[in-house]
Amino acid sequence: MGELFSSPKLRSLVNRWNPATVLGLAKNVLDEVTAEAMNAASEHRMPDISELSERIAAKLKKVPAGKKRPLVNATGVLFPAIPFETFLPLKAMDRMIAALSGESDITIPNHDEENGSDLESRPEAETASKSSAIKPGRQNVVSMICELTDAPDAVVVNTHAGALTLAVCSLLGGEKREIVANVADFYETTTGYRNDDLLNQLCGTIHRVGTVNQTTPHDYAGAITGKTALVYASNGADACFFERRNVPELAAVAGLARKSGIPLLFDAEWGTFHPTDDYGLKNIPTFRELLKQGSNLLVFQCGLLNGCDFEAVVCNDDSEAVKSEAIENTTGKKEESPLRRLSRSLAVIAGDKARIRAIRKSPLFPMFLPVTHEWTALETVLGLFLNRDIAENEIPIWQLLATSCENLKLRADRIALQLAAVPGVSKVESVPCSAMLTPLRPRYTMPAWQVIVTHDLKTGAEIANALIDSPAGVVVSLVPDQPRQIAINLRTVFAKYDMLITEACGRVLSNE
Repeated sequence: MGELFSSPKLRSLVNRWNPATVLGLAKNVLDEVTAEAMNAASEHRMPDISELSERIAAKLKKVPAGKKRPLVNATGVLFPAIPFETFLPLKAMDRMIAALSGESDITIPNHDEENGSDLESRPEAETASKSSAIKPGRQNVVSMICELTDAPDAVVVNTHAGALTLAVCSLLGGEKREIVANVADFYETTTGYRNDDLLNQLCGTIHRVGTVNQTTPHDYAGAITGKTALVYASNGADACFFERRNVPELAAVAGLARKSGIPLLFDAEWGTFHPTDDYGLKNIPTFRELLKQGSNLLVFQCGLLNGCDFEAVVCNDDSEAVKSEAIENTTGKKEESPLRRLSRSLAVIAGDKARIRAIRKSPLFPMFLPVTHEWTALETVLGLFLNRDIAENEIPIWQLLATSCENLKLRADRIALQLAAVPGVSKVESVPCSAMLTPLRPRYTMPAWQVIVTHDLKTGAEIANALIDSPAGVVVSLVPDQPRQIAINLRTVFAKYDMLITEACGRVLSNE
């Protein structure tokens, strides 16, 4: 498999298609070849790498157009509802492919070794050392997480739901007991389930305090009783924990919990290893801040802003429905989506050593252990995060975050100048604008630049449809109340795709 994915043919296909789709078809082809060889009446010649690549490419051509993955996201939404290229560093993908082909350089201990290992037993100097000084494996991953977050200890599991389940069950001692939580801390996760539904299954009673926009320390103090076993807080709802009016700071809630001898669990859907304020993305806390303010256990995903997503896309075969979803997503209309996004991001539970040790000893823990290729990808990404400058250069999502507005303006001006000469275009403007993390959390925005194109004859919807059908698969936004305009937001576009966008728009706008 490693040799196969190193071939130029498959590398180019991975760049244009959903990597999970290419990987799945590659496995199918290898299974077919194996079956053919076993069933052959006489000696069967095995195809070489080039022939296998061609066979996989032929299968990809038969995949319905609706299952293609648009290559260029020019919508200004970093995490939209429709699928775009994966935000996984190339180094992580290379190590994943090596792991899948049985050539992994990482060793994952079995569950007994996992339970027996503890950072507490390691010398302090080794615990704080850099990744290059530690053998690949769980301890290396945990050491880097602790270095990046200042957590005493941590565990990694395969899903956010698994992390939340393990953390809550551990803190409740395996019993159905009461937890206290602000009503604004219940939300639908990016992976499609409601956290309060999960919490209801794990605890006996959820004591909801306050309202979405008004909660005081007295509300928490009055809700904590002798039956309370856990205080739960999060920043997953639309109203950010640190920005809601009349809501106490996390440190105040942690203080109340500490006085009552009750642990505080913070569920950080949005959080980062490094601050993002310099990029204009405000109100996203760092994991260090959340732990420093008093969280006993912190749960967070390794995907999204933390750069280690494993995802596959499943959709119907109706390409018209896919185009419709792409356009409706950019205009903010809420329609039933023909796409179903299956995200798999590893998750971390970080915090007190004793509580993390209890999680490792839980009988549920083996159910949530990641597999080898996921460990290798996470270890690679964490190694890049150890140096912020390296993260900005090599982790795709951070490349987009760190691009300066001056750079975006220069690129927008250049694209606007080129598109202004296209026949049929009446006006092209390069203007400042905003970009957002996701339509589900509209308060998280950052500055950007966009190119607004006005056409004499074509509507914005017609142009957007044609761009999706173009070989590049460019997805743009429609401009509200301007039926003949499209907007190309460069905050979500890598600079290497500028020429590709210009050429695709030139062909579509000039009726070529």
